[in-house]
Amino acid sequence: MRRGVTEEESMAYKVVITARYFTNDPTPLDYLRAHQCELVESGYGGDRDDRELSEEETIRLLQGVDALIAGGVKVTRRVLEAADRLKIVARRGVGFDSVDLQAATERGIVVTITPGAITNSVADFTFGLMIAVARKIPVADRAIREGKWPVLMGTELWKKTLGIIGLGRIGKAVAKRARGFDMQILAYDIVQDEAFAQQYGVRYVSLEELLQSADFVSINAPLSSTTTHLIDARALRMMKPTAFLINTARGGLVDEKALIQALQEK
Repeated sequence: MRRGVTEEESMAYKVVITARYFTNDPTPLDYLRAHQCELVESGYGGDRDDRELSEEETIRLLQGVDALIAGGVKVTRRVLEAADRLKIVARRGVGFDSVDLQAATERGIVVTITPGAITNSVADFTFGLMIAVARKIPVADRAIREGKWPVLMGTELWKKTLGIIGLGRIGKAVAKRARGFDMQILAYDIVQDEAFAQQYGVRYVSLEELLQSADFVSINAPLSSTTTHLIDARALRMMKPTAFLINTARGGLVDEKALIQALQEK
């Protein structure tokens, strides 16, 4: 045993990695090994993600483990109570909705996320989807693969009105990109950053005004008990018949049954 440390501290910390692609780069793995960590083989973390792990599988995986580097696996109260040595759940990505924070707090387990890691990627993807649906790129792609050459009339993003629901890191990155298309930018958020709004020409409005005015609605809000089904049947009815809804946040923000019904009624 090393002088000045307990027997427990002299042992390697056992770390399970289940987050997709985390193990593809040896750099973070070498860093962990160099800092007294033993990597426990999980069968996940390469090209496989942990989303398919059941609660029972997660419990078995975390026996005698100090740390979990996770993707989208559900870390429930039952999982946490069974993880006798677990000290930290480090999530790749944003959002705490897959972890029972109350149970983690009660057991003194630290939960972390990587809020800045995917900001630009998601903002780029958001604009990629906006361009794709506006210019009918998926429709044209399918038609050409079937040997058809239809003349499709899309719509421009130029000077259109973009409504951003949730002007956090990703929402702000989307707004910055919208400036390049000379779009009018509306935003709805319970926390308002007036300095950013003034700098980038964003106007804060109510959710109702945003839905009624926007040609494109981008959802970039976190999922919580208060935002679940934020876009419900009533919200969908407020939108322009020609508007596009882009959700690059959690699926639970949109009432899918109401969305299907709204599309079927178009």
